[in-house]
Amino acid sequence: MRGLRIADPLAFESEVNQWPGVVTVGVFAHQKAQLCLLGTPAGVKTLRS
Repeated sequence: MRGLRIADPLAFESEVNQWPGVVTVGVFAHQKAQLCLLGTPAGVKTLRS
């Protein structure tokens, strides 16, 4: 998706999680990710917070 601007990530994540059928949102506003595995042309790059 391009051009999506989320003004309030916490509120957005909370609202979407209330929709029936939503398993996870993936915004990570309430509980920040500690690890990111990023696929690059040179291989996988590991990012840690």
